[in-house]
Amino acid sequence: YHAALASDSLMQIENELTQFVLPLATDEEISKRFFANTTIEKDEKKNAVQAFATENKLSNITIAFLNELVDKDQTEFLQTVVENYQTLMRRIRCEVAAEVTFGRIPTKNEVAKVRQLLKDLRTPHQYYIHTNIIVDPAIGGGVILKMGDFELDGSLNTRCNEVQKHLVRSLQQ
Repeated sequence: YHAALASDSLMQIENELTQFVLPLATDEEISKRFFANTTIEKDEKKNAVQAFATENKLSNITIAFLNELVDKDQTEFLQTVVENYQTLMRRIRCEVAAEVTFGRIPTKNEVAKVRQLLKDLRTPHQYYIHTNIIVDPAIGGGVILKMGDFELDGSLNTRCNEVQKHLVRSLQQ
């Protein structure tokens, strides 16, 4: 991060890490056969990293990062480091992620209303909202909204459970 900041290439490094490095980190076959393979010498791994970087025109910062992990035998942290960098960049850009779960396929009007609600809920320092819309019939209908620490559960299942609890309490009195 500091090297990318110093060279004014935060976004470029994020793109390289996301587009080229993360797929390496999440591919189990590559991890087993290359990164976790103790029979391959560090210099051989560095040469492979250099060839990959040259082929994909990666920056010196990304190459140095990959070589550092190979040197210190810490390639198992590759995915975690890239994901942490992505999280840091989202914070720098003042982004927030929202997940909206519908019990059925929503209409365009419902999606528009939810997007407006999300805009209204954001804090003054949150500029961008990335919305992930999910359809899950298991919630029985309604909608569940999660954004940062905020959660609104308007699902039919939750409402029915609340009514049931209220009735049970009323009958016990």
